[in-house]
Amino acid sequence: FIEDEKKRVKQIKDRYNERKFNEKLNNLLNQVNALNKQLELLSPIKRIEDNSKLLDNNIVKLNDMYNNLIVSENKKIDHMIDKLIILNPLNLMKKGYSIVYKDNKAISSTKDININDDINITMQDGSIKAKVLEKR
Repeated sequence: FIEDEKKRVKQIKDRYNERKFNEKLNNLLNQVNALNKQLELLSPIKRIEDNSKLLDNNIVKLNDMYNNLIVSENKKIDHMIDKLIILNPLNLMKKGYSIVYKDNKAISSTKDININDDINITMQDGSIKAKVLEKR
């Protein structure tokens, strides 16, 4: 009977020691896993990969901003071209208007011209030299 009890006690001790060993082993494995995670987070390779992703995202954003700027500037240029076309004196001349010059200066009022003055009248397809005969 004592031998059986010794065996039983030994089995209990073995199971207890095995359980304690497994607990210690699990604790150590958890510590190793935690340290590996910390190492991974602090790893230069991980930091390089994270910064590389950040850089890629910033490049995409910068390209989008650049493309938006180009589109915006092209719209501004198109608007300015439209204004230049509208304000182009040649386009006005196509509608029948002309520009009168006296001494190579554009004249916009009859006050700037006297009878017998020589003037040049510029039209869409050429110019005419004339003399003022009458002023109204």
